[in-house]
Amino acid sequence: MENKGLSNIISVIISIAIVGILGFIVYKNFIKINDNSNNNYGNTGTNNSLNDKDINKIGFEKYNLLYSKENIADKSFIFFKDNDVNSDNLSNQDKLYLLYSFLSDEDKNKTGNYDENCFLDKGVYTRDNYPDSCSKETFDKNILAERNSYYLDNVSVNYEDFNATSVLKCYIDSSKYNCYLNKTNLIIPKYLTIMKYDSSTLNNNTLEVFNYLLTVRKNNDSTYKKGIYSNSSATNKIDDLTTEIGDEINQELVDNLINQYKDKITKYKSTFVKVDNRYLWQKTEIVK
Repeated sequence: MENKGLSNIISVIISIAIVGILGFIVYKNFIKINDNSNNNYGNTGTNNSLNDKDINKIGFEKYNLLYSKENIADKSFIFFKDNDVNSDNLSNQDKLYLLYSFLSDEDKNKTGNYDENCFLDKGVYTRDNYPDSCSKETFDKNILAERNSYYLDNVSVNYEDFNATSVLKCYIDSSKYNCYLNKTNLIIPKYLTIMKYDSSTLNNNTLEVFNYLLTVRKNNDSTYKKGIYSNSSATNKIDDLTTEIGDEINQELVDNLINQYKDKITKYKSTFVKVDNRYLWQKTEIVK
């Protein structure tokens, strides 16, 4: 009987120990982790999980995204204007161009190639007799709608014909786009735009990205030495330019010009909102 009682006591002790160990495992691996929300990189409820380096990395990527988008018609930047830019004053053509620029090569279902024979005089071909050897792209408008929700916040789009690039035009037929090579005139900008990323801040789900801009206007001989301007359209002159600047500029020159005229040139703030772990563009404003 004593051995049986002792055995029962040992069994109870072992059971208590097992329950305790299991409880500790559950706490450590589930309760404690779920309670420590700061361990979640990019947590939507707080920005404590991101240090300044992380925030600036995200901001710099978003700045580069905006910097890479130009208006095809006049070679000006879509987001960096002489006025604030938001979903209400973006032109529909710019919206469609932006969405197209977010497509991958696989999305475009491209056939043919950019054969120089496709750039003959106007009237050589139409959409009805378009050469099979020439580049053609085909995609559904729904894929543009998907890119809209992925990159831009609250931007409505009217799906119509649009210029995808300076030599490619897309025509809509019902819900399907077909894009064909279309020879256009080459546009040469009359001024050089110089921009530099500055900094970014993150407050809860709102990312604000700051950058500077100045422009350098050409002389009649096409050299960049007419003057330095503070705005994107190169109309507000702030200084003469004593040395010539070529089309190719290095980072040292950019840094020197931006730092020298930082108090006179345009500073922008671009706002992104975090939705489903993505930062969507909302607006770009001039900082007063």
